[in-house]
Amino acid sequence: MAALNFVAIGDGEDNGPKLTTLARLLKVHRGLALWFLFRIRRMILDHGNHITGVLPKQYGQEDIASFLEFDGKARLLVDALRKQGYLGRKTGRGFHYPDWENTITGKYAAERERDRLWHLMDRANRRSDDVGRRSTDASTDGLTTSADISTGRKKGRESGRPPVPPPEGGQSLGALRWEWLVKNAPTPQNREVCTRILHQMTGADWLLVQWSYESKKKGGVNISRKNARTLDWPTDVFLRKTAFHRFAGYYRTFKEADQQPAKPQEAPAIETREEQMLKDWHRLEAYLSSDLWSDRKKEAQRDDYEKRWGCKPWQGDRPWEKTKKSKKGKRT
Repeated sequence: MAALNFVAIGDGEDNGPKLTTLARLLKVHRGLALWFLFRIRRMILDHGNHITGVLPKQYGQEDIASFLEFDGKARLLVDALRKQGYLGRKTGRGFHYPDWENTITGKYAAERERDRLWHLMDRANRRSDDVGRRSTDASTDGLTTSADISTGRKKGRESGRPPVPPPEGGQSLGALRWEWLVKNAPTPQNREVCTRILHQMTGADWLLVQWSYESKKKGGVNISRKNARTLDWPTDVFLRKTAFHRFAGYYRTFKEADQQPAKPQEAPAIETREEQMLKDWHRLEAYLSSDLWSDRKKEAQRDDYEKRWGCKPWQGDRPWEKTKKSKKGKRT
């Protein structure tokens, strides 16, 4: 376990008969035997399971002797520890410390593990309570718009005011925008608060909100994980914190790339007959000058060239000169 380096020796354990017998079996003084006992417990904490006292299966006698800094034979040390009850071995599971849970060191390690798990659960519960409290807070009525940010002003809270009345002949602007969020946002929540925020929102901010949620569904935009996680927030938290402003840079980059005219594709170059013959001529010359091929293969390459272009590839001749015809209709 990380940062767990407490190793204890019980009262009277340094003068007990088990330790004295261990020193006699190893033919060392009692202080060195006590050092071996301290090191075997430290090895469990550093490399084994600090809850059950089990060492990894791949740890053998030589590894234990090396960690305990024993100069003699490893088998002698392990046999003495097993005889005195300081070490055990189970088939298929490796070495372990017998009755580890009842030692002072084992009890302290188990207590530390229980404290660690309790703190993890408490931190998770407090985090979930904080998110729920923020999403239902009445202070979400206030909204900081992009116009307020540009002018340096911020509107005060307007809690307790009546909802915005819908215009004549239909729903309010906020209600229409809320219907779009219900269909496209992953976690729509708190309709009344969101409707009020959306009704006050400028057209530019609403366009940015739409593009933010659509970018997650369509993909194709390289958005960081930190900013992408805000799209999973409850909608009232996302709007109240104006998290959509994080996507303004991505939106500008996307629009600039979309407005750039596409580069016209260059038409593939069409080779003339003379250029094709010249390319084959150079390829044939390299083939004939190589020492890797037999005379039979070289002769076959000459025949292929003659069939393709209707002329013999004599050394020093130019293939396009061979294809020119005289006025009498014969090849020159």
